[in-house]
Amino acid sequence: MLYTYGLVCQVVLCSCNHCKSDASWHAHRYLRLAVVPDSTPLPMTTLSKLWRLSGEREAEACANLLQQLGIMRVAFLYDGSAWALVDGAHLKHLQSLAWSGATVVHEELLQSYLAEQPELANVPDDGYFMQNVGHHLVAAKHTRDLKKLLTNAAWLESKLHSYGVASVVADYRRYLMCVNDDQVKLLLETVQMSVSSCMQHPELPTLRPQMVGRLMAAHHSSRVAAWLSQQQEQMRASSNITKALMPKTASLEQAGGLHRMVLRGHSGPIQKVLLAPGGTDVVTASADGSARVWDMEIGDCVLLMEGHTAAVTDLAVANEGSVLVTSSADHTARVWTLDKGQCRAVLQGHTAAVNAVAVDGQGRFAVTASADATGRVWDLHSGQCAHVLRGHGAGAAGAGSLVAGAVWSVALTPDSRRVVTGSEDFTARVWDVVSGNCAHVLDGHTGWVVHVCTTADGLRCATASHDGTARIWKLVEGECEQVLQGHTGRVNSVKLCDVKHTAMTVSDDFTARVWDWSTGECRHVLQGHGGWLSDMALLSNASRAVTVSGDDLAVLWDLQEGKCCNVLEGHSAQANSVVLTRRGRFAITGSEDSTARVWDLHAPAQLDDQNHAGKVHTISMTPDGSTAVSVAADGCAMVWDVQSGSCRHTLKGHAGALHWACLASDNRTLLTIAGDRMVKSWDCITGSCSATLPNHAGYRVKSFAASADCRLAVIVLFDSTVAVWDMGSMECICMLQSWGDRDAARVHSAGVNAAYLTPSGSRAVTVSGDHTARVWDVATAECKFVLRGHDDSISMGCLDGAGRRLLTVAFDKTARVWDIRTGRSLAVLQHQQQLVRGCMAPHGHTVVTVTADHVAHLWDVRSGQVLHAFEGHKEEVTHVTFSRDSLWVATCSTDCTARLWSVQSSQLQGFFMADSSLTHCVFAGPPQQQDTLLVSGDNGSIHFLQL
Repeated sequence: MLYTYGLVCQVVLCSCNHCKSDASWHAHRYLRLAVVPDSTPLPMTTLSKLWRLSGEREAEACANLLQQLGIMRVAFLYDGSAWALVDGAHLKHLQSLAWSGATVVHEELLQSYLAEQPELANVPDDGYFMQNVGHHLVAAKHTRDLKKLLTNAAWLESKLHSYGVASVVADYRRYLMCVNDDQVKLLLETVQMSVSSCMQHPELPTLRPQMVGRLMAAHHSSRVAAWLSQQQEQMRASSNITKALMPKTASLEQAGGLHRMVLRGHSGPIQKVLLAPGGTDVVTASADGSARVWDMEIGDCVLLMEGHTAAVTDLAVANEGSVLVTSSADHTARVWTLDKGQCRAVLQGHTAAVNAVAVDGQGRFAVTASADATGRVWDLHSGQCAHVLRGHGAGAAGAGSLVAGAVWSVALTPDSRRVVTGSEDFTARVWDVVSGNCAHVLDGHTGWVVHVCTTADGLRCATASHDGTARIWKLVEGECEQVLQGHTGRVNSVKLCDVKHTAMTVSDDFTARVWDWSTGECRHVLQGHGGWLSDMALLSNASRAVTVSGDDLAVLWDLQEGKCCNVLEGHSAQANSVVLTRRGRFAITGSEDSTARVWDLHAPAQLDDQNHAGKVHTISMTPDGSTAVSVAADGCAMVWDVQSGSCRHTLKGHAGALHWACLASDNRTLLTIAGDRMVKSWDCITGSCSATLPNHAGYRVKSFAASADCRLAVIVLFDSTVAVWDMGSMECICMLQSWGDRDAARVHSAGVNAAYLTPSGSRAVTVSGDHTARVWDVATAECKFVLRGHDDSISMGCLDGAGRRLLTVAFDKTARVWDIRTGRSLAVLQHQQQLVRGCMAPHGHTVVTVTADHVAHLWDVRSGQVLHAFEGHKEEVTHVTFSRDSLWVATCSTDCTARLWSVQSSQLQGFFMADSSLTHCVFAGPPQQQDTLLVSGDNGSIHFLQL
């Protein structure tokens, strides 16, 4: 029962002995609760301030009185502190009164907190104030003070880790509902792009550097120029031991452009993205066996649905939005409540992977498609199978598969009376949902039918097939109406739109096509992707579409003109799925890189031609530290000015991916080599190619290394041929090991994994699967020493700066240090974990090894003892390197971070968080004081980090 305000006042006034204060105030305490936010616990410190009492005990006494009246509940935490929660019905009643004095109460509450600390950002958090200060500032009309908080990166990060992303974004929303402020809008977008990085590393101050790094492209804008300058000054003045490593250029994804946020949290590829009916929640299905629900407005995961024991293959949600069904390779589907993420039922019965699922609009039943050649109709209320749809696979043409007739796709008509399934038996079938009977077999394709969809009126369906065509079918008659022919590769998906009878297909031939499905006419061929197309999303008015591809890109198309509007770059692996919001403002893509990304399709494109178009494999430095060269999967080498971070030249000429680059001691000669054995010599100053060793038939390149002057190079092929080449004449001068030669007395008796040259080029070193390394005299092609001691294959090696000592890393969990002048073993470094890689300091006295648990270990060669363990990376460490003076170690990882470590103190000195997995790192700058760390990403980016 809801007490009236008058009755409450009477009871409180009669209880003055419980609250010894002026009786006139008792009547107002109930009313003053109107300023409290909904469903918000209140500590006694806040109630004391709100009711203007002398302390927490008096507040607790009054709260207990109101608890007796049913107005609030009081609870005690484990630390003995008392908290109160206002009853929702009472709070709603109070808010409905629209009390004119509420503004004054908001002001008084703020001033009571400020009496203890005059700066809002420095007010100690009592569990209430930081979370709700934005609510009170807006109500008290102090929007300027709220803006100060919203531009205070340190305060924002503290709130982010204390109360989550939603609480921070809510403050921005409150402010922007009152003030049209372009600067704050841009900062909100920057925060949304940065929060996933911050939440992954709460132990490090990352929000400010992330925000600054994402606004560098907008630094000339008056909106943020002053704010950026202030933040950069505060970072320089910071007393934190661990400094944020700031990029010199706008190498992070920039705010204000197409990219809005990264939804990061899955540990496996994202197979499918789906927009919930409300339009603000995104649902993702992942190969990690989970589905996640994300609030697109805040960029945070709000529900995690775990239970499948294999990859989640598909998602479907009822139009009314309460039921989600997931299908999985674990042979089951699961029914979830979309509001709480609880598993309501497990749909068991299939005997192979469940490939697809569809749900009727009211959430009454679902239909699943499985690799066991059946579909099943499920009653979602009982979780029982109503019908088994059998028929696919009888006499299937695809008999070479594990299960002939596997069903790949399923679609329900809008009235939920019919269901269409597509199979690898080259057919689609139309089924009656109520009876489970097959109404029609749609026969005509000559390849797997991998995708099906229906028109809005439910009278037609479309099928996409690996025979390179799509077909339009009349569902009632079961007849083929049109064949959409033109693709030269497999068709992977088809979508239909009733507007202008539009159909769209995507194919392995790197194109999408727009069709008139009523006539079969191809309106446009959409060309531009560099890989197969996997999915597309079509706007409801058929004016625009987004395609996703194996080239890691999404592309926005104008379907009226058949032209590309924008290229959405950011994923570092194949993009699998895409969905558009209802009005087409945003696109959400899911990728093999385990992330989903939200794109603002109305934002201007930010053209960046200073990135590779594929994964960067390595970075090489000139000895003077002024020039760097990166090589990548796009077949290009990019020459960089280290001081400015600008690209001087993009060197093209290789047909395949580049994995190796070597810069000579003259600071201008560059060698690049691709897997096809083509070697090119370049002039870095002019960007011209001076010599080429053409690609030629034979095994591909496994390893490449050059002398300091790049006059000699050693090449290892996958057939274990090891040859030394004169790079001036592009001629082979000696063979250290020939194809098929396995005489252990002279050469390696197992595969050669890598080869290295000393700086002078006089010695070569090879490491092998026969557990040995060999030191060779290049002039005579004679093996000088066989380095024995490992008990398993040697995976890699590393020479010191003078070429006198060698570090070998093997699968026997040991690393060894050798003197290659004598062949003597200097140290055996034993590990508990499997070794991944290692690096030797230039002076040769210390080495770093990396184990499979992502820890880097610093060793002293003389004693053979571990000096430090560099811990912190959460995923594979992809590269480790020393600075030239051997005082610093840098590591980078697939966890998107680069870290700078002090050799002397073992402390983490610097930290950088990128947008994608990092692949390589190298120190740069003047030899006397290397002041830059270059880090590359698998999305093609190069980050120039100021040390």
